[in-house]
Amino acid sequence: MFLQNLVVLPRGIKRVPPILLAPPARLTLRFHSAQTITSSRSTQPMNDTLCAYRPVAFYSLVPISTERVKELRDTIDTKLKSLGVWGRIYLAPSSGIGGINCQISVPSHLLQAVKQFFSNLGEFGPIEFTEGLQDTDKPSFPSLSVTIKENLVATKARLKTEDLQDQCVHLSPAAWHKELTEKGQNVFLLDMRNHYEYDLGHFNHAIKMDVDTFRDGMQVLDKLVENLPKNEDIYMYCTGGIRCAIAGPYLQKQKGFNHVKMAALQLMVTTSVNNSRPKLYPFSEERISPLTVGEEKG
Repeated sequence: MFLQNLVVLPRGIKRVPPILLAPPARLTLRFHSAQTITSSRSTQPMNDTLCAYRPVAFYSLVPISTERVKELRDTIDTKLKSLGVWGRIYLAPSSGIGGINCQISVPSHLLQAVKQFFSNLGEFGPIEFTEGLQDTDKPSFPSLSVTIKENLVATKARLKTEDLQDQCVHLSPAAWHKELTEKGQNVFLLDMRNHYEYDLGHFNHAIKMDVDTFRDGMQVLDKLVENLPKNEDIYMYCTGGIRCAIAGPYLQKQKGFNHVKMAALQLMVTTSVNNSRPKLYPFSEERISPLTVGEEKG
């Protein structure tokens, strides 16, 4: 509903890539090199044969030892290279915010094989894969990068995986729509994304963090809830869910809030247009790569 229209061209006419809009002038990329321990990167040659790619993302916050993280990096890198997968994958041990955060472009005919590979690893529990609503004719990433970091997401709260086990309520699309409709203008709704993602599209009455990084967003979050009653219903959403999966338990465990509820951005394509604004690009070809770069900043 909110993605660019898919145009089918007559046979023999080559698709012309869309003209990309320049990102907002405010966008700055700051990389925290101290967060990166080691990485494995490969640049694969483009296949001359026609191949469609499916954007896929998932995350899992689980405790993993440093030794096992290194093994997983090598296993994942080798397997995905053999399947022609492109993307960015972050792994982190349980000494910080541990687990995996994965955004990849998968050859569509190998989609099930890639899903089965990650599921068979056994480290990440039942995986909830999020897919783009349409295939692209080229990968959304310039290479395959599998990187080990100290934390999957950088925060100043010094959280560990064990601090995030008590997750907040995950609302279904129907429940999300119902509760936001009932709350109306009185809803306390947090958009946990960066300012440029918010500007692409957001739910009505959502509070804009107006930050470049999640690290900064967590500081803004502290100020926003400073005088909020502990029994207040707090709703939040983000792109793929990982930022909410960190911010939600943080509000519950460290700030003492009792009613924190979250939804991932893919809910926007199923809920009523009256509750959201258009131009949302959770997995569009133009936007997935730069938005993922923003995640690397923390």
